[in-house]
Amino acid sequence: MEPLTWTGILGAWLNPVLWVAAAAFAVALVLYLLVGLVAPASDVEVNPDGTLAVRMGPRVMAALALRAAGSLLGLVLLAYVVGGIALPWGAAGIVGCIAKRFLPVWIALAVTFAVSIAYKRKLGLYGRLFDSTIGMIGFGLVMFWLFTAIAAGVFDLIATHDPLTAISGLKNKPPGVPVPGAEVLGPGSHYLLGGDALARDVFSRMVHGAWVVIQIAPLATVFAFMVGITLGLPAGYFGGRLDTLISFLANLILAFPVILLFYLLVTPEMIQTGIPSFMAVGLFIFPLIFTSVLIWSRFHTQRQKAVPMLAVSLFVLGWLYLSLISQTGTPIAFMGPLDLFDIPSGAPRVFVSVVFVNSPRCSASCGGSPWTSRRGTTWRRRRRGGRGPGTSCSGRSCPTPGGR
Repeated sequence: MEPLTWTGILGAWLNPVLWVAAAAFAVALVLYLLVGLVAPASDVEVNPDGTLAVRMGPRVMAALALRAAGSLLGLVLLAYVVGGIALPWGAAGIVGCIAKRFLPVWIALAVTFAVSIAYKRKLGLYGRLFDSTIGMIGFGLVMFWLFTAIAAGVFDLIATHDPLTAISGLKNKPPGVPVPGAEVLGPGSHYLLGGDALARDVFSRMVHGAWVVIQIAPLATVFAFMVGITLGLPAGYFGGRLDTLISFLANLILAFPVILLFYLLVTPEMIQTGIPSFMAVGLFIFPLIFTSVLIWSRFHTQRQKAVPMLAVSLFVLGWLYLSLISQTGTPIAFMGPLDLFDIPSGAPRVFVSVVFVNSPRCSASCGGSPWTSRRGTTWRRRRRGGRGPGTSCSGRSCPTPGGR
């Protein structure tokens, strides 16, 4: 069986058009940026009927040229997708085969966009997203991977091979390599994106990786917010050396490129040192602190409620915390039969990395807010006259922060 080319029979027709469209888009983009720097803004005229019209100027013409070039490039890419879906397996090359495997995602995206655009005036803030081209592109990228994750993880679609199965002879092979022993041309007859260092299908691993991210990212983001808020609020409220220290540590982490820092934390050499496991011990305790502070700040005047709620919450969350940090095969494994669960290998490291990378941003946001500082608290009390929320300033001028 022959290896697949990238575009198959579509390449003879679409590849030259793609190069022309890409070059036109690049030229139009550079022209648009240059015109925006040197040309004056276009004038707005009022028509006799009261409507507004923008006078045709260099900026408007550059924007129209960029939009036309972008539309042409989008149509060419759409032709690759439609051709890959319509033609038999392999006729449109690797791009066509991938487009055909993603057919459930294309259908889900089309339905989502059609319904959202049709009812966008009734969908509030979500509907306003579809008034912006950039907003629709960003939304489409996010939903593409969300639908991919659901299709691969829940319905076992899209992927052509098991992501953990290695096939002998396909180690580090290029995209489109045929699978040894495959006799029928179809899904599973080729490694669409080649084989990795362990002879596993890269395309299937990419697709199933989306499902792993969907499982980890939301909870890791919640954990990152808990860590950031727990550190950022006292830093912003007390200020002084505490604020300086926490801000310095947050800026130190933010100074590193996110991708580089993330990959550094999941490298095999770093894992062998046990550093991610010890980081989990420190990071995962913050939800306990966050929950305790939240309960106590809400019910501190009702101790008959606060104490039992704190006891139950700390017992349950503490047990979950110990089960989470105690993982078989890591330097920290001590729960034994009391361990409630074991997370699949690799997931805790990714989880810890996401929490560690995102926590400083939330901490900096909370610490830098004027509403978390003592100065801001004093001003709010003065503005309420010391009598609680909603109190007016009794006819005198309301004080503002800094005495203004």
